Amino acid sequence: MANYALDNASSHGAAHLGGLTGLFDDFTGDRLAESSRLAGARCLEIGAGNGSVARWLADRVGPGGSVTAVDIDVSHIPPYERLTVARLDLVREPPPEGPFDVIHARCVLTHLPNRETLLPALCERLAPGGTILIEDFDPFGLERAAHLLHAPAAPADVAELWSRYVHLRQRLFHESGSDRTFITRIPALLRDAGLVDVEAVTWCRSWRGGEPGSRHARATLEQFRPRLIEHGFPGHAVDTLARALDDPDFHSAGRPLCSVSGRAPY
Repeated sequence: MANYALDNASSHGAAHLGGLTGLFDDFTGDRLAESSRLAGARCLEIGAGNGSVARWLADRVGPGGSVTAVDIDVSHIPPYERLTVARLDLVREPPPEGPFDVIHARCVLTHLPNRETLLPALCERLAPGGTILIEDFDPFGLERAAHLLHAPAAPADVAELWSRYVHLRQRLFHESGSDRTFITRIPALLRDAGLVDVEAVTWCRSWRGGEPGSRHARATLEQFRPRLIEHGFPGHAVDTLARALDDPDFHSAGRPLCSVSGRAPY
């Protein structure tokens, strides 16, 4: 993950990962439960972050199951029963050998330069009847992400600054090698890999300043601060948005998450 635009080892890494947990874990759990057989399952969590989804899986596979969680930075993942944690650079190293009954990755593959070859390799590690679930931000939701349902009364330009920042953030991710359109190609790639029951579900909800979505957004904003300034987005504008993200009157329309599942045939 050498090209990843953010750094989970930074002082903002825990807030960034925790924000994702608060935003999407309930939805991710529902998708895993409806698409997978979890009791006794052997699970692989790719880019495990703070391990929240891996722990959720460990609670549900029961004593007959197991969960392997891999990431290039595993410092945020605490020890947990039935959970094996391994540091792994998926750009340079192959994923763990299967077979796995469940493979999950959220907000990971879009950032990896080898995503086109990594996804088929993951599919090959599915056990017969096993499920893969890949999730990432829906690129078609960019304008929604840039839109505020309500802005604080002061300063008057918060909504304009937010929209400008969201579009610049997208550009900075692209410059770092991320491909935000990759999630839209995953259904076809899963079918090409021989998977069946391929399904895509997109979910979104709004959030206010001080909530998990705000904490995730602020951590991203702060990590991008030097590059934002280099691209003409002034430091005082970053400060303005950082303050606004703590204000309950800041109400974002949210960022849609697309969740794509497929099943290996028996």
